[in-house]
Amino acid sequence: MESWGWAILMVEEFDSVANAASAHGVVVVGRGTTEDGSTAFRYTEADGMRSIQDILVNDFGTDLTDWRLAEANGVSGDGRTIVGLAFNPDGVRSGSSRQFTSRWCQ
Repeated sequence: MESWGWAILMVEEFDSVANAASAHGVVVVGRGTTEDGSTAFRYTEADGMRSIQDILVNDFGTDLTDWRLAEANGVSGDGRTIVGLAFNPDGVRSGSSRQFTSRWCQ
């Protein structure tokens, strides 16, 4: 019998789904799972996959305290406007979700 003392398998399921791409495919948006649940992401070749919430908070100083941007569903042709699903600080799905729109110039 072999000893596998150090090889305890912890199976966690993480995935990501691309929901939309800009006209030339430069910007891809969707949702990915993390330890905290679903999160909206933006992918570019230059920056890789980044949480849209992190971009808005860290790069643009947006106050999203207790909000969760759960999924990005669409992106404009130029890749600068993203829409998706967000949850308010109560985190209740029913009646508390709303669409978010994010626009930036880079």
